[in-house]
Amino acid sequence: MTDLATDFADLYIEVRREAGDFAVNLRYTGPDSATDVHPLPKGGAPVALNLVALLALTANPDAYGQELGRQFFASSTLKTGFKEAWAIADSQERTLHVRLQIDAGAAELDAVHWETLALPDGGTLATHQRLLFSRYQPSPSWLPVRPPPTRDALRALVVVSSPTDLATYHGNLTALDYAAEAGAVRAMLGAMPCITLAATGQATLDRIVAELEKGVDILYLIAHGALDKGAPMLWLEKPGGTADVIAGGELVRRLGELPNRPRLVVLASCQSAGAGQYADGGAARVALGPQLARAGVPAVLAMQGDISVETNGRFMPLFFRELARHGQIRRTMPVARG
Repeated sequence: MTDLATDFADLYIEVRREAGDFAVNLRYTGPDSATDVHPLPKGGAPVALNLVALLALTANPDAYGQELGRQFFASSTLKTGFKEAWAIADSQERTLHVRLQIDAGAAELDAVHWETLALPDGGTLATHQRLLFSRYQPSPSWLPVRPPPTRDALRALVVVSSPTDLATYHGNLTALDYAAEAGAVRAMLGAMPCITLAATGQATLDRIVAELEKGVDILYLIAHGALDKGAPMLWLEKPGGTADVIAGGELVRRLGELPNRPRLVVLASCQSAGAGQYADGGAARVALGPQLARAGVPAVLAMQGDISVETNGRFMPLFFRELARHGQIRRTMPVARG
């Protein structure tokens, strides 16, 4: 996996709360430069976001993105700074990687559907293939992230959790087909070596951690998940096959203790990146995906809100096809989202 390549320029969009609204700073880092460029005046640019108006457009992603773009780029200073950073990267034939970092004091903005953001000169943030996007979480971990010797050296762990007593939870959770789910993921991964935990009683937290300790690059976890009072929960299994409903923080803690963490964690469970509603307040921030990122997992692919089996079945094959083609997670996302 060559996701540490230097053919990217980075634009950090840092959002914080200020005077009842929000302020944005931009920080541009060129791949060949030892210094950062701050294109906005000291203090950044003010941004007034109407979250109620955005919420009313949730069912229409195009209209949502247009409205979000209108609100976000209402400041001509911010719009100009964004366009200049993109133009500089483009003139140097670099792909611009936009990293959105939301300050803890503005946690409600985690629930905004930033991926739909309409860009000043057309297009959408999440699907533009010359402008890559990720939500950025700084990590306190000092462990270095090293790519494997070759892309062919990648190894995966596929976990399918379907406790035998799912019907007793949350309005009868649907049982998963172990063989079908695991087979579909193995097909996506192609020739990549793959360990599979997909039988009754195998998807225990201890078994998952034991396999990860052997050295795994990709953890693909298929399980039911939900936010319960703002905290992420996962339906794993006990050795006998019944549900072991664990707090997401426990999985994060166990992965954080590993000497070598997975390079990519794929969370194929609903609300693994938050419920996607502003009423959650800071719920998205404490969801499983952001927690794993802060714990030092280099890349996390998680779901904001509920996701259908059909949507997941269309997105994931494209994601892994692109990953196998060039090994760069950042480049796979806009293709698969599109």
